[in-house]
Amino acid sequence: MVEKAASAAPSFALVAPGPSDITNCDDCQNLVNVDVDSDGRVTTADLLIVYSNIQKKIYTAASDVNSDGLVNMDDFTIVKRCLGCTVSASPFN
Repeated sequence: MVEKAASAAPSFALVAPGPSDITNCDDCQNLVNVDVDSDGRVTTADLLIVYSNIQKKIYTAASDVNSDGLVNMDDFTIVKRCLGCTVSASPFN
């Protein structure tokens, strides 16, 4: 009988980006879903969608900009820092 080797834990930790990690549009490009409405630009519409979901306490993957499992002010602040950036459309819409 062959035993399976125990899986080693990854040598890195997945950390959701915080608002302070966003300093320019290049940083925004690295976020999968900062363009919440998938129009190719980060606009006030994206900001309002996230804000509305925070107020209503609604979770959607598209509004969870930093993919930490929560829709909160971190997501709002990240979208705010990315306003005006052209990015890839969110895969969640």
